[in-house]
Amino acid sequence: MIDPYTALGVKHGDDLKDIKKAYKKLAQQHHPDRGGDEAKFKEITEAYNQIKTGKVNTQSPFGKQPTSPFSGGFNPFSDDMPNSDTIDEFIRKYKSEQTRSTSFININVEISLKQSVVGGKHIISVQTSRHRDPQMIQIDIPPGTEHGDKVRYPKIYNGNIDLHIVFQVLIDPAWEKDVYDLIHTVEIDFWDAILGKNLEIETMYDSKVKLTIPPKTEQGTKLRLKNLGIKSRKNIMQQGHMFVKVLVKLPKEIPPEIFKLIEQIKR
Repeated sequence: MIDPYTALGVKHGDDLKDIKKAYKKLAQQHHPDRGGDEAKFKEITEAYNQIKTGKVNTQSPFGKQPTSPFSGGFNPFSDDMPNSDTIDEFIRKYKSEQTRSTSFININVEISLKQSVVGGKHIISVQTSRHRDPQMIQIDIPPGTEHGDKVRYPKIYNGNIDLHIVFQVLIDPAWEKDVYDLIHTVEIDFWDAILGKNLEIETMYDSKVKLTIPPKTEQGTKLRLKNLGIKSRKNIMQQGHMFVKVLVKLPKEIPPEIFKLIEQIKR
């Protein structure tokens, strides 16, 4: 029968720190989760427990052994393994904890403002330390996704791992967002601002609506298009509006006769 001290590669008179160091080194080397030999891991763990507690297990492959020098109530290894657990139970619990801790992956995904509003399918690349080659995965973005929203996609990676995706919504220079309202900026000529004009405006939902710019429209005027804003993820009955913000572009050149007319009107 192998003596537990021999199993750990130490001697009966070795310093406590050296014994502890030897056990930890062997445990890391033979741990099943790291690809080690489970039988060897059980052997060194049982040897370690016998030295730690000073108790002899007659069914152990080590048989009887000398009384541990640590059996007098002083336990320098108490932080390494609970006495109440058998070796098999310890391994089962460890593997269970590892499975739970690696059953999901947190990632950040950037999407456009339009994708966040209307939703739709999106291809992402996922790569982990265990899988060197990136895996392409198709996800469905929920309509009305907000910046910073976290969405869980169950069992979508390798068939058994959840993805917890935090969405980062990119800025769109042509659009602004105010809670559930969308603000779209359009530029019109100075003359159209004075005389008025009919426009066709494209919405976030790939539809087109007609909008009338009234005569004498001022710079920065906002015109509302009802119920064409963002639909709430939490309340399907709630939807914002779309606003068209007017920017008036001044002409680079004004004909002399028009300029004189404007001066007369000003007087």
